[in-house]
Amino acid sequence: MTSPPLVSVIILTYNREDLLKETLRSILSQTHEHLEILVIDNFSEYDIETSLKEFNDQRIVIHRHENGGLLAVNRNLGVSKAKGEFIAFCDDDDLWQPEKITMQLKAFSMRPENLVVGTNYEQFPRRRRNGLYMFSDRNLGFLQLASARTGIPLSSSLTRKEVFDTIGHFDEDPDILTMEDLDFWLRVLKHKDYSIHVLSAPLLKYRVHEANMFAEVNSKQSPYGKLIRIFAKHSEQLEPLIASISSRHEYLDRLHVISSHYYNRSISVTDLFWAKDISLKDKISLTFKRAISDFF
Repeated sequence: MTSPPLVSVIILTYNREDLLKETLRSILSQTHEHLEILVIDNFSEYDIETSLKEFNDQRIVIHRHENGGLLAVNRNLGVSKAKGEFIAFCDDDDLWQPEKITMQLKAFSMRPENLVVGTNYEQFPRRRRNGLYMFSDRNLGFLQLASARTGIPLSSSLTRKEVFDTIGHFDEDPDILTMEDLDFWLRVLKHKDYSIHVLSAPLLKYRVHEANMFAEVNSKQSPYGKLIRIFAKHSEQLEPLIASISSRHEYLDRLHVISSHYYNRSISVTDLFWAKDISLKDKISLTFKRAISDFF
């Protein structure tokens, strides 16, 4: 009888003891039990080894390593230590539905040519399932992902280990911090187009809170500046997109800020429509998208 594939789960953490335990409980509750769980700790200010002893699970292995403020450094460390045939990532504030890995492995068995399987997601504590509806149950192409306004959350992904051996690890460039996963997905599709599949089921619960690193970093670094830098690495395929984003860089930054506030409910629809320097078309689009996401 063939043994089930080993899945290596990589969790980066820093000073989130209670959230990390929630994350671990969701992973340990997976219906697919053949896991190794690599917790890569950026030298938290509490005794993480003692804290996690309560789980009494030999599948949990802790590594402490300074990342210098770059998430990619410790993700790459986790990949280098992973023994599994497949690699999954989960941020220390996100949660998985129990059947996540099982459903992804089933998707791989049905489409063995694929290299990555992602999933839809649901935001919480406030329920919002807008996620990746535009990508649901389909394979993505390089240009399709590059031109989209949404991405594949790393915490939703399951990737064949061989992919990292073939195309390399995450880019540790500080100028693309928090968006190195988009660069990685584009490199995957550049290597083999239409090899990323996304399941429609919201198998990831993505936590939205004030200490969310993605939001914090992108409030200080222009996400569109990062896109230009990432696209420049693939300039041969993406020259038209680079030119378009470069010419609208300042406007897109303003739109990003107002969109974040609007989706997080820190401004009302009235505030949105009084916002200066945002086109009426984009205001209507934001209103429509939030209404749709709230409905679902």
